[in-house]
Amino acid sequence: KKYMLLNYTLTRQTYQIFMDYGPEWEKAWKKHVKNWKPPKKGKNKNHPASSTYQSVKEMNQNPQSPIRLSNLRDDMSLPGQTMTVCYYYEDHPHDRFIPSHVKNWKKMHDDQILSHFARPNQFTYAGTRDWGAFFPCNIVANDGDDGTYTVRIFPDKTSDPLPWERAGAPCFLTNVPRVNIQFFNKPYQSRMHWGPLPW
Repeated sequence: KKYMLLNYTLTRQTYQIFMDYGPEWEKAWKKHVKNWKPPKKGKNKNHPASSTYQSVKEMNQNPQSPIRLSNLRDDMSLPGQTMTVCYYYEDHPHDRFIPSHVKNWKKMHDDQILSHFARPNQFTYAGTRDWGAFFPCNIVANDGDDGTYTVRIFPDKTSDPLPWERAGAPCFLTNVPRVNIQFFNKPYQSRMHWGPLPW
């Protein structure tokens, strides 16, 4: 993969910047606009027209926002418009021990899965200057009264594959503080994609 970084410097006062994302993006966007339909009000409490709806900004500002616990083997296809993401940094990607029997890990007992594939979290999110990033994740257990959790980290499709991902192994972290867990909108599920609202 090759990446290009662009820095923009304003040479005069401006109010709008127009970006041309190219024909492929334009085609994909038109297809989305044509085919996407928002959930009907009344059938989905997470719809912005619902009195129970909370934006991800509100959820992240409230430390008491409920966190849904998932099974160790669940994938990321959870219902709703939001997803959980966890702060993650691969500190020693080449030194990490990956068992050879990873293909059958879902058939293992829960305790065996965690003993083979979990490791203690060592980093706490401290702002955007950190080296780590937020990866898609499931919260699989509350570790106790200290407010930490056990989470399963999923691959970030925008980054190069990590060793555990290439091996087909799961990645679990224990002792993850609440500050390392945030809510993001799923792709194409943010407020701007809901269409007109009845108010």
